[in-house]
Amino acid sequence: MARTENIQPAGTRDRQIAWGLFLFTLFLYWQTAVFDFINLDDPDFITENPHVRAGLTGASILWALTTNYINWQPLVYLSHMAVVTVFGLDPTAHHLVNALLHAVNAALVFVVFRRLRLPLWPSAVAAAIFAVHPLRVESVAWVTERKDVLSGLFWLLTMWAYVRYTELPADRRRYLLTAALFALGLMAKPTLVALPVCLLILDYWPLRRFAGTPLRQLILEKVPLAALAVVVAILTIVGQSSAGAMAEVNDLPVALRAANIVRSYAIYLWMTVWPSGLAVVYPFPDSYPAVEVVGSVGLLAGISYLVWQRRVSSPWLLAGWLWYLLAAAPTIGFIQVGPQPYADRYTYLPSLLPLAAVAISLAGIFGEKVFRIAGFGIAFVLAVVSWIQIGTWRNDFTLYRHAIAVAPGASTVYLNLGVALEKQQKFNEAIKNYNIAAQLNTKQMMPYLNIGRAYLQTARPADAIAPLLRARELQPNSPVPRYHYSRALLDAGRLDEAVAEARQALPLATTPGMASSLQMQIGLAAYIRKDDNAALASFAEAIRLDPENWAARKNAGIALGNLGRNAEAVAQLEAYLRANPADKGVEAAITALRTAK
Repeated sequence: MARTENIQPAGTRDRQIAWGLFLFTLFLYWQTAVFDFINLDDPDFITENPHVRAGLTGASILWALTTNYINWQPLVYLSHMAVVTVFGLDPTAHHLVNALLHAVNAALVFVVFRRLRLPLWPSAVAAAIFAVHPLRVESVAWVTERKDVLSGLFWLLTMWAYVRYTELPADRRRYLLTAALFALGLMAKPTLVALPVCLLILDYWPLRRFAGTPLRQLILEKVPLAALAVVVAILTIVGQSSAGAMAEVNDLPVALRAANIVRSYAIYLWMTVWPSGLAVVYPFPDSYPAVEVVGSVGLLAGISYLVWQRRVSSPWLLAGWLWYLLAAAPTIGFIQVGPQPYADRYTYLPSLLPLAAVAISLAGIFGEKVFRIAGFGIAFVLAVVSWIQIGTWRNDFTLYRHAIAVAPGASTVYLNLGVALEKQQKFNEAIKNYNIAAQLNTKQMMPYLNIGRAYLQTARPADAIAPLLRARELQPNSPVPRYHYSRALLDAGRLDEAVAEARQALPLATTPGMASSLQMQIGLAAYIRKDDNAALASFAEAIRLDPENWAARKNAGIALGNLGRNAEAVAQLEAYLRANPADKGVEAAITALRTAK
C-alpha cells in the first residue's frame, strides 16, 4: 500500500508536473477565447450590470463591497470590473481569465497535495483528473461562474497556508494568513463555509493531528474561521431570499427535496465515473422513482460502511468520503437555491480529496507503473470528452440546444433559448420556446411575460393580453407584468383599462424608470384621445422621473407642437435627437417647427 509518510519535499519533478498541469489545462480551455457571453446570468452579473460595465471606479468598488444581490461576492464583481477596465466587454478576455484561474488551480491542487505529503503519482493523476474532468467545464466556460474558479483558488491557498500553520502552530502569523485567505475565499463564493470542517478532516488525515492534539483544541482552533463562515451564510440566506431565488423551489414538498439530496449525492458520483449527458440546467421532476431514491440511499450507506470498516488500514478513504459529503453540503439542497436539482459546477471543490483518496488506493492495488499509465490515460480520455463539452458553450444556441438534446424538460433552457431567438427577431420560434417553458413550469412568470412581449413586438396585442394577464396573476405585486399588460390593452384600443392598469401599477414601481414608463402609458392613452394637455402632463411627469426617457421627450415634443408651443417642442425634440441621431423623422419635424409661423 502506498504510504503518505516521509515523502520528500517538492523538487524539480514536482515543478515540472505542476507546470505541465497548468499548460495542458490552459490549452484545453483556450478554445473559449472565441466564445460569446450567454444570456443566463451573464447579463445580470456582467454585460448589463451598470456597476460592472463602469469598470473599477470608486462608486463601483463601493457597490461591489456592499451589494448582497443573491450572494455577497465582492471579489467576483471586482475581478469582472478589473477585466472591463483593461479589456472592456470583449468576451475573449473574460473567458480567458476563467481559463487562467482554473489552470492555476490545476497546478495548485498538485502543489497542495504534495504539501500534504501525499505520494507523487497519485497526487499528479488526481490533480490531472480534477483539471480536465468534464464536470469542470461549467465552472470555467461560463463567465458568470468566475466565482467557482476564484473561490477555488482561495480554497486551495487556504489549505496550503493551513498546512504551513500546522507545521509551526506557535507562529500566529501563519494562522492569520490562513484566516485572511479564507476570508477572501468567502468574498468570492459562500460555499466556502464548509472549509473549516474540511480542515478538521485534514487534521484527521493526512496531517494526523488527532494523534497528538486534543480534539477540543483542534475544534477551538477552527472557531474564528467558523464565525466568518456563519456571517457569510447569514448574508447569503438574506441575499437569496431578497432576490427571490429561494421562494419557488422551497415551496417544493419536503419529501421531494429530501429525495433530491440523496439522489444528488449519488448522481455526482455517477457523473464523475461516467460524465455523459451533462447540461447547463437539469429539470426538477415532480417526483423521483422509488427505486432511484432507495438505490441512492443504499449506495451512500454502502460506501459509508466500507470506508468506516477500512478507517484504520486506509484512513484516506474515510477522509475523502467525509470531505465529499461535507464540502457538497452547502449546495446539495438542504436550502434549495435556483430551479435546478443539481449542477455540474457544484462538484468543483467536493471532488478534491476524494480523487486523491481513490488515486492512493488504486496505486497501492495496481502498483505505481500500471497506475501511472492507466491514470494519465483516463485523464486524456476525460480531456477529449471535455474538449467536446466545452464546445457546447460557444453561444446561447449551441448551449441550450445541447441541453434540450441531453436533458430535456428544464423550463429555464427553453426560456433562455427563446430570449436568444427573440434577440435575432425570430419571434415565432421564440414564442414556441416560451410556450414550452410555460407548459413545463406553470408557476413561473417569465415565460408568460415574454410571450406577451413577443406578441407586442409583432403587433399582435390581442394575442398578448392573455399571457400578460397570467404573468400579472403570478406576480401581482410586480409592476413589470402590469406595465406590459397595460401596453397590450392600449395597443388593443382598450384605453380606459390600460390607464387603470398603469395607475394601479404606479405605487408598485420601485425604480424611477418603471414609474416613468407607466406615466408614458397614461400619456399615450390621452394622446390617442387627442387630449394633448393631459398627454403633455403625463409625458412631463415621465421626464421628471427619468430625464433619460427619450421616448417621453419625443412624445412631449409632439404634444407641445400640437399645442403650438413650438420653441418648447423643439427643445424636447433636440434633446431626444442628441440621444437618437438616426431618427430622421424627428430631424424633419424640428425643421418644420422652426419654420412654422
